Formats: sequence, structure tokens, C-alpha cells
Amino acid sequence: MGHERPLSFAVLSIFRGMVRKYQPESLVCLKNGEFLVPDTNGQDTEQDRLKRRYLDEGTQAVNSPGGFGRWRWTMTRHPGEIRDLLTRFQ
Repeated sequence: MGHERPLSFAVLSIFRGMVRKYQPESLVCLKNGEFLVPDTNGQDTEQDRLKRRYLDEGTQAVNSPGGFGRWRWTMTRHPGEIRDLLTRFQ
């Protein structure tokens, strides 16, 4: 068996002059081979909206060259909704 590298995904953003690094708590490999980045923060602050904008741009950038698989992101305010989200994206 070959060496496998751990999967990692991070998004950098600038909020009020400071660079922020967002690393999602989890990455999900869906049955269809796509990767899902669930954001379960549950808040809708200015900083969270900016983070989601950068997350959207980041997933588009990863998808653009086509060599890293297909990536999506989704947001829920309640972590208990993750099961429903996974069902919807499968």
C-alpha cells in the first residue's frame, strides 16, 4: 500500500486588517467522490459572512484546475442538522 497524505483544507481571509485562517472541523468525502466542507458555526456575524465568502472562493479555486476532485461547502446553524445535509448531498 502506498503512502497516503492526510487531507487538509484551509481558507485565509482578512478581517479588520488581520489575517485569519479557517480550518473546518471536518471534511467529508461523499459517496459520489465529492468533498464537502460543512460549516457548523451557527452564527451570522460580519466575520462569519466574510469567512463563508472566502470559503466559497476557496472551493471554487480548488475546483478550477480540475485535479483535486470536486469540492462543495455548506452551512448550518445547528450541528444536529449535519445528517440531513449529508443525505441531501449524497
